[in-house]
Amino acid sequence: MLLHWSVTFWGNLAGSLFVVAIIFGYGNVFAADTDKSKVIAFATKKQVTPDFHHLFLRGIGCNWLVSLACFLAMQGRDLASKLVGIWFPIFGFVSLGFNHVVANMTSIPMGIWLGAPEITVGLYIWKGIITTLLENIIGGGLFAGTYYWYMYLLNGEGVTLNWMSESGTVTPCSGDVEVVAADKLRYSNWDLSGYDFYRVIDVTINLRSLDLRKRLERGYT
Repeated sequence: MLLHWSVTFWGNLAGSLFVVAIIFGYGNVFAADTDKSKVIAFATKKQVTPDFHHLFLRGIGCNWLVSLACFLAMQGRDLASKLVGIWFPIFGFVSLGFNHVVANMTSIPMGIWLGAPEITVGLYIWKGIITTLLENIIGGGLFAGTYYWYMYLLNGEGVTLNWMSESGTVTPCSGDVEVVAADKLRYSNWDLSGYDFYRVIDVTINLRSLDLRKRLERGYT
């Protein structure tokens, strides 16, 4: 987990600084004085104006909502459901002005690049990275992660699966489906009596003289 966090953090930081320097900086996107003043005002409002306890609460609430977005995305079975599930929590944390360490990696350095008088690199590292990162960890790990751990994993029983390779034929209500290669579930520590579960790797579907090939992740008889 720590390795994943480290790679994700430094990768996001490198990408954000690249966007700031190459696209916004040397690309001179915010060339007009009005645009520069808006960026500097936004960065100052996010970084200088809030006190520590304000940042603390905003960081907790932010990653709580981000974790909720991840949870809702995992519950979706199709792309539209995942997009809707992600949109509402992210819309909430952005509109409320919450702080996320990755989301601020572009806006705050952009303000520094454009010469925000009250923002220094040291201030950004202290309030924008270290403080916000700790708050995000508390919000995502304690308020979101601990809740789902208690609800779903604390008293849950692990599942033991043992697969064996097998070929066979599955006949649906219409047409014939030939299982070219499949892994059949031999047993598990759950009561699955009366069911044959297949993790179908590749099937050939013959329906109305049409030969179609489709790759499936999981199927069953």
